[in-house]
Amino acid sequence: MKDLFLIFISILYLNYITIAQENSSKTLSKLSLHASYGVFSPVLGARTDGWPGGFGSTLRFRMLNDHIFKVQIGAIYHQFEYISPQGYWSDITLGNLRGEIFSPYLISNGHPDGIWFPSFRSIMSGADLSTVVSLRNAMYKYYQRKTSWDISIDFGFGFMQKSVNFDLFDVENRAYSNLRQITGSSSGVSFDTADGRKFIRKSISETYDNNYETESSLGKLNYLTITYGLTISKLFANKYEIGFNYKTTRFNNSNRIKGIEDQTVNHLVTTDEKFVLLSVMVGYYWEQRVREKLAN
Repeated sequence: MKDLFLIFISILYLNYITIAQENSSKTLSKLSLHASYGVFSPVLGARTDGWPGGFGSTLRFRMLNDHIFKVQIGAIYHQFEYISPQGYWSDITLGNLRGEIFSPYLISNGHPDGIWFPSFRSIMSGADLSTVVSLRNAMYKYYQRKTSWDISIDFGFGFMQKSVNFDLFDVENRAYSNLRQITGSSSGVSFDTADGRKFIRKSISETYDNNYETESSLGKLNYLTITYGLTISKLFANKYEIGFNYKTTRFNNSNRIKGIEDQTVNHLVTTDEKFVLLSVMVGYYWEQRVREKLAN
């Protein structure tokens, strides 16, 4: 991590030196809005299908856009949702539902069967700073060829906050019950098969109210992140751009997982350390007078 950070800072410094040596007084900047769909990658082997997915948006600002190396600042907001195809118990030995928030599912508190199929939403928000390498600008700088198409790659670091909310209660604020019958788990439907998992998730989605009203006992989780991505885009009328973006964000959950006993719901919602966003991007360019200030 330290070596990657030093490389990143070095690229930003070289970019600054290049700008200061230019004579032109104008440069381009771009503001882009990304509408995205994302999935988690189960890098710890927690899930092999049915990865949490969801929609979100990203706002990105790129400076010094006529250079091969550019600086980019981004802000992200995204929601991921997941339904477990396996029921979690509250009253058996080493039960999975632990903590006061799951007390309505205790048989000793009146719940008929003491089982809940976890359904949760992870909300991610954060910011990142990255450097971008542009093929369009490289073509112009080294071959004097102009093109409206661009392929760019980016690499950077950022900060992210994650919160998790559960769908524990129905519209009348009652704990869900009879879920083994609803999902067919008591009559042969198994989460060990792809068709069984699909059927269980569909049954839960149709049964639950999909209102994630209960905050996880984990609270707000804060992470330092590494980001990298690829963008393919096309420029119109020298000011507008549309494109497709692939971006990966990595973060470290190891210390949190170590403090959580296996097979608990809290462990389930912290098993991922990477998510991928696929987005459609719309951008707008404008000129700024910044080089003279940097050169001075």
